[in-house]
Amino acid sequence: MSYKEALRDGVRIVKTGRRTLYYPRCRFCGTEVEQISYIPRNKYVCADCKPNMKVLLRTGLFSEKSSPNDIECHFRK
Repeated sequence: MSYKEALRDGVRIVKTGRRTLYYPRCRFCGTEVEQISYIPRNKYVCADCKPNMKVLLRTGLFSEKSSPNDIECHFRK
């Protein structure tokens, strides 16, 4: 199930032997985060942003409901 959703959402997928790895983007900086499964409703955070997550959320740029795609579109304008 997560394979189809990852394809639909444009998440990079790597098959290594018997494992499938997914690389969704960090919700704050856009860096790929290695995962063994992909769930679209999850908001992934990289190791570098995790210690600063509370501060980043307080800025108002990243709400609990916004998706990484919304943020990327905002920066392109």
